[in-house]
Amino acid sequence: MVIRRWLDSAISELRLPEIIAERCVHAHAEVASCRACLDACPHEAWVIDDDALGIDSSLCDGCGLCSAACPQAAIVSDGEPAVMRYKESMVALARCEQTNGEVEQLPSDRKISCIHSLGFRDLARMAAEDVFALYFYTGDCDHCQRGEALRLEQRLLQINYLLNASERPVVSLYRLNQRQWSNLLSSLQSAEQGKKSTRRLFMRQGLAQMATQLLPDLQLSDHERGAIQTPTQILSIDKQKSRALHSPAIDSRLCDGCDACVRLCPQSAIQLMIDDQLTQYTINSHGCTGCRLCVDICENRALSLQSPSVSGGTTTLLLYSARCRICGVPFHRPAIQDVESNLCHVCRKVNHKRNLFKVLP
Repeated sequence: MVIRRWLDSAISELRLPEIIAERCVHAHAEVASCRACLDACPHEAWVIDDDALGIDSSLCDGCGLCSAACPQAAIVSDGEPAVMRYKESMVALARCEQTNGEVEQLPSDRKISCIHSLGFRDLARMAAEDVFALYFYTGDCDHCQRGEALRLEQRLLQINYLLNASERPVVSLYRLNQRQWSNLLSSLQSAEQGKKSTRRLFMRQGLAQMATQLLPDLQLSDHERGAIQTPTQILSIDKQKSRALHSPAIDSRLCDGCDACVRLCPQSAIQLMIDDQLTQYTINSHGCTGCRLCVDICENRALSLQSPSVSGGTTTLLLYSARCRICGVPFHRPAIQDVESNLCHVCRKVNHKRNLFKVLP
């Protein structure tokens, strides 16, 4: 019994999501307003305060919805569909853990915590591998607490929005009942053909009669630890195409050229380009994850985020450059602004006369 309790405890702990702290926007700026993980969690397991962002392990059930919601891929959880060849096409198969009844245990009978834990990047990776059909056996999402989060169907609409832009086939979702799922499994090819392992999965060894579920490996895959890729980048969509999931927009009337957005963007989606001919901001919508850090950091509220965007690709904002006549520091501001005084964004806000005083005789 002691070993059994230890094993159950270990399984529970290993269901907790992995956190890549350096990716979280709260590690970049205190003003970050992102609450994606908190809003997605059906059990309010995530907590955030002025000091830290963390998870209450006693409340987390490993559903993975926070992982799908995180724009910065800072949260990694288990659960990937089986990908295999079916009728000359690559397909993805999975069933959620809320499904009723027993299904014959075949290698393609892949159980995941929740189908809605598949995020934009997961769907984009499958489409990039020519997986354009998803067969899922699910419970009743309308009466499941997890079904209140952003659903797979909604994410799939946006991925297909990108695929349409690149003139590629769209991804279709087929929800199956138990009988349809059983029939599908029985018609698939042999267990070894096209089998694709989930991440962090290893063979059960020892105490096999006591281990009722597979334990995940603690190693993260290369794409989980590597640089963050947006769905547009994963799909290798031409930058000249006019669609992206997110696109920052700068209001040239409000921007003061402080460059805070340039310095803090985790993806370098907003950059300052300076050469002998001109100075300008460049916005690469295909590199934007939608984290909203640029919106949060802008004091003048000059930045907004369009999601989804019809103005994808790279846009520019021409800047006027000069040297501040008071402090002598080089500065720039949107060229469209009609400002007579050559003052930097700091000196424009400071009353330099406030420190002057008259010396009495």
